[in-house]
Amino acid sequence: ARLALIENQLKEVLEASASQPVKSQQPPVQQPVAGPFSPSQVFETPSPEPQWLSNIVAAAGQSPVLMSGWDTTTPSDWVAQPEPMVLPPLEDVLPLVNIYFTRFNIVMPLFHQGSFMTMLSDWYSHVIHRTRPAWAAINIVLAIAHRACITSEKDFATDGEKSAAYLRNAQTVVNELVTREEDLVGLQVLLGMSLLFLGTKNPKPASVLLGTTIRLAHRMGLHDQDRSNGLPEHEAVQRARIFWVAYYLDKDVSLNQKMPSFQVDADIDLPLPDLDPADNVSIMYSTDSTIKFNYFRSRTALSHIQGKIYDLLYSTRSKKASPEDRVQRREQLNHMLEQWRLQIPEQFQMANVASSMSPTNAVHMVNMYSTYMLCLVHAHGIYTFDMDETCWFKEMRQSMTAC
Repeated sequence: ARLALIENQLKEVLEASASQPVKSQQPPVQQPVAGPFSPSQVFETPSPEPQWLSNIVAAAGQSPVLMSGWDTTTPSDWVAQPEPMVLPPLEDVLPLVNIYFTRFNIVMPLFHQGSFMTMLSDWYSHVIHRTRPAWAAINIVLAIAHRACITSEKDFATDGEKSAAYLRNAQTVVNELVTREEDLVGLQVLLGMSLLFLGTKNPKPASVLLGTTIRLAHRMGLHDQDRSNGLPEHEAVQRARIFWVAYYLDKDVSLNQKMPSFQVDADIDLPLPDLDPADNVSIMYSTDSTIKFNYFRSRTALSHIQGKIYDLLYSTRSKKASPEDRVQRREQLNHMLEQWRLQIPEQFQMANVASSMSPTNAVHMVNMYSTYMLCLVHAHGIYTFDMDETCWFKEMRQSMTAC
């Protein structure tokens, strides 16, 4: 009887279904959901801007942009959709390019100035040269130039927003750059983006981009000096410089985030940057021009020590070392850091930074010494030092105050 009842109920359901009209199987259309930022709020400018900037800002403002307070959580937040290629007039671009090469590229030689200026001239002179990678490279230079102009909260309201707009433009070309091996532009743009992301509250995208950049650099053979044989000298030099920029950003992020670096030192067959390069790139002079110092080479050497600190004290294998072994490792690292510091001329030591060089160079030196100070803290622990009595900390504090 129970089986008969179930059969009758099933029959009624089937008959009811057959009597109903067939409905569309298409899924409902989802309405767009507003993002966490309003473009008008993110890019609200305090004063009227030229039309070209309004066009750039409008294009970049279609989705959340990278600002210092933006919390990036997923890759889709920082890989943008393609936008029209828009650039300001050349007469507005050239002053910013000059700022980039005189304030930033002089210590971090990401671009060869002659090659970049040729690319810039071609962009504005010939439509055929208006490629998306070249457009992204110009945007990165403009973004870094605006970032270099920020010295106060007031500057951030203008230069910070413009920098974010240019960065957003460059982000739209990421998919084309990660596999670009025919020239150095892809690497240069990816490294420039990494630098800009590192200046935000959430530098996680920089780590992802650096990993991609290191892999691309290896595929192009930048880590191997033999792969540059036969190339024009300026191109071989630039290949090496780009590799070392990637190297020291990688080691810096690795130690600060306590994560393994992407670049293994054993896979490098490349000498450190030239101590006295022919083009004087990365060379700093004292105010009286009697003493010179190669910032880029010194910063690269410090990055090598950063990698050693992670390997000896923070890697998974190092955590199994005995207390006695860890003490010896700290002493070894302390010796390496002291030898590094002693190779810097007296005029460029921490206590003399503010008085012996230009304000622009002093800022870069303070940044490098900040990294040095963090290396000491990572090697020994912050509670190892009496901060009020430690000589190097006093010098660092005085230099930062003077700058």
